[in-house]
Amino acid sequence: AAAKMMLESSLYDDGEKLKSRIMEAQAIFDQIIGEIRRISHDLSPSILTEFGLKAAVENLCRNIFKATGIAINLSYEPEGLQPDELTSAYLYRIMQESLNNIQIHSGASQVGISLMADQDSLYLEIGDNGKGFDMKKVSGTTGTGLYNMRERVHILKGEIKIISCPDKGTKIRIRIPYLIEK
Repeated sequence: AAAKMMLESSLYDDGEKLKSRIMEAQAIFDQIIGEIRRISHDLSPSILTEFGLKAAVENLCRNIFKATGIAINLSYEPEGLQPDELTSAYLYRIMQESLNNIQIHSGASQVGISLMADQDSLYLEIGDNGKGFDMKKVSGTTGTGLYNMRERVHILKGEIKIISCPDKGTKIRIRIPYLIEK
């Protein structure tokens, strides 16, 4: 909007003033392009499609630790587990949303993420040592983050359980029937 207004107000400028305004608008567009690239990468990082879910989650955890100092213990078993593309993308987004909520709301210093599988399901558990919250107060006014997690789990025909109490941290437990890429 700022770049558009700047360009519109420059219609009647001439010479150096016009050149200066165009350069300012160009700088704004460079920022916009950078932000769009960052948002696009966060939504579907290339590492997820190129190297798989495990590498993408490890990278996410590393970046969160660098940005916040929150220690994240990741357990990913079995080692060769590679869910189908949709399941991988949704699990990644669920973990990303959970970590975002933890860093914004919880005050946690430690997080545990565990992704395990048996013959027909994936199990994701995310827990933190943060301040937690009263589930009764949140249930009717759930933010978009928790809503989006529930929707993704529902689309994957899974189950989600959120356990939290004030001063006790929060745990999110998810079970998803899965398809393994061959």
